[in-house]
Amino acid sequence: MLAVLSLCAGQAFSQTPAGSGRGAGEIRVATFDYCPYVCNPDAEGGRLGIAVDVIKEIYEPLGYRLVFRNSNFKRALLSVEDGSFDIIPMLNPGNSKDIALSGSQWISLVQTFYVKKGSAWRYHGIVSLQGRVTGSIVGYNYDSVSPEYERYLEAHHKENDGAVVYVASGDSILNVLKLMEAGRIDVFNEDSFTVDYLIAKHHLNGKFASAGVLGFLPQYTGFSRKNPRTPELIAAFDKGVRRIVHSGRFNDILLKYGLKPASQAGEKR
Repeated sequence: MLAVLSLCAGQAFSQTPAGSGRGAGEIRVATFDYCPYVCNPDAEGGRLGIAVDVIKEIYEPLGYRLVFRNSNFKRALLSVEDGSFDIIPMLNPGNSKDIALSGSQWISLVQTFYVKKGSAWRYHGIVSLQGRVTGSIVGYNYDSVSPEYERYLEAHHKENDGAVVYVASGDSILNVLKLMEAGRIDVFNEDSFTVDYLIAKHHLNGKFASAGVLGFLPQYTGFSRKNPRTPELIAAFDKGVRRIVHSGRFNDILLKYGLKPASQAGEKR
């Protein structure tokens, strides 16, 4: 039986599989809140997140002892870069040049436009955003998906012409959806799994509709270059991802979060 894992900001907790006994060693995992991929179990009914579940599925059967610390994304990145932690569950290649990436791209974020249900608007390139109020979140950067869209947001933000509205408070994605429901924002771009999860969790089904895809953002698991075991950990991760995908276990993980199964990890779902 597994010990209960609790994640709190800035604190580390360990989880060791019973009966492992093989002394494979400890892996320090730097987590952050981006549900359903990386979740605070206290706020999500015990769910740890898709990316964390993948890490557990791979390393616990090999006898590794996992230690987690939950903070924000920037701090998680820095802790893996400086070697104080070994793994960050997910990132894209543009997030850091000082973190080694898994050989396997295990999933892609599908950056999807959302509108209020009943809106006839659909995304047909940047020009189609004209005359619409676009919502975004402070700190987001879309360069890896669409430099043109990022330039559009930056230009209107500088002009302060009301065409782009930024949200910076807690539960940012949920707040953007509420602004859209109230008619203060017309369109918003976010990963489809993230929005689908929030809509289901907060009983917002039927209030919003997808309106086109901006692009796909491949996600990897990151490893500290300062850890001499990193090549070994990456090899185990890549082998484990293949096992999870081919066995159907990855789809089982998605279903835990109320998400539609993907036919293949890393596939543009």
